Amino acid sequence: MSLEDLEQAGILLPRKEWGTRDIHTEVAKTPLVVLGSLVPVSATLMYVGNGNWVTWIGLGLFFAQMVAFTWLSLRGIQ
Repeated sequence: MSLEDLEQAGILLPRKEWGTRDIHTEVAKTPLVVLGSLVPVSATLMYVGNGNWVTWIGLGLFFAQMVAFTWLSLRGIQ
């Protein structure tokens, strides 16, 4: 798809409006920062766990963070 096709479909703003609007999101930044700061914790748990139960806790925490981050991001688009 070309940029013209996306503009005609209403997905993109018209070119004359590019860069004229402020970027704003309805998503609260605090949950995103908390989720982002927990990613190194889950990665550390997976590494330190060495395949034992701590690894699975880290993996579960990481998966839950990815789902929550995706849900928050999609909520901001709608």
